[in-house]
Amino acid sequence: MANPSETRVLGDPVIVTAETFARDTYQDVVFEPSPLFSGVFGAARMPGTPKGDSKFPWAGKGNLSQQDGREVWIPVATGASTNTQAFSRSSTLNLNVDDIGTVQRSEYTNYTEAAAILKVESWENTGPQRRLDLYKERTNQALRSLASRIEGDAWSANADVSDGVQEEVVGLQTLISTGTTNTVWKLSRTTYSFQRNNTTNAAAAFATNGLSSMRTMYTNCAGNGSFDVPSVIATTPVLLNAYEAELEDRHQITSTMNPDAGMQMAHYKGIPMFCSDNCLTGAMYFINLGYMYVIIPTGGAMESEHYPASSFPNQPVKEAIRYYLRMTWGFSRFDRQGVIYGFTDT
Repeated sequence: MANPSETRVLGDPVIVTAETFARDTYQDVVFEPSPLFSGVFGAARMPGTPKGDSKFPWAGKGNLSQQDGREVWIPVATGASTNTQAFSRSSTLNLNVDDIGTVQRSEYTNYTEAAAILKVESWENTGPQRRLDLYKERTNQALRSLASRIEGDAWSANADVSDGVQEEVVGLQTLISTGTTNTVWKLSRTTYSFQRNNTTNAAAAFATNGLSSMRTMYTNCAGNGSFDVPSVIATTPVLLNAYEAELEDRHQITSTMNPDAGMQMAHYKGIPMFCSDNCLTGAMYFINLGYMYVIIPTGGAMESEHYPASSFPNQPVKEAIRYYLRMTWGFSRFDRQGVIYGFTDT
């Protein structure tokens, strides 16, 4: 196994510059291409394009938190205290210590990726700038692979991150669950009802009760007064197409010069919708990003280590960089989140 080293080649700025490039761009490459995590970040800078506004209209509505330590916290934004009461002059006032958690707790998840340059490639790309360009491309490739892994884990049914098992982030199917008995961020949904999200079992094709299920879920997630509405609706490509099919007989031509029979981006009650191949089959998630947190260590999520050629005595490797990323994510309020599941469309 190669031993990490911070030794650089004397007079060679390429490694230092490449590591700086990785630290400065990981947010753009790892998080912002993700429809889920882009909800926390407000600008996009894909490789080879200038920095600008995100392509996702819900970008920047979530919360980015930087925390030190081994364990991270998200505040509980709901739950009842037993001390609230009305009183008069002679009343005896309650002063109870409520044992429900005021915070949710989780460990960080650890990911790693590596990028290497072979000896032959260093010959073929002589000169600092050519090698730096190659490092950037190899770094982008590594970070895109890392992004794909994290995105897949984020949509999964992965359980809570626990001490000693910190290899994958908790999945959306656990955070916004179809059940009410699992544990999320070390708080049991069986014990604490405020930790439960809204659920509806459609148990039919979308054409049967899809729109009515969406109306009910919208109202349930928006709360009293229907002002705290979801930020985005996430679903499968099949269900997004089924939603659009329900609207086909309502199409209107707004321009005779550039008629369009489709929707550039689907909306429901003004809420943007998107689809993902990673989404649970037959499911539609109503997500309020105002209560979503992505948490990274103070100072940034990405670290890197340089491995010189001497670390690979039996391989034609010129040099390599290993990247480490620590993060986790969750929600501070689950009664503003919801999932409709059981649609039979396939």
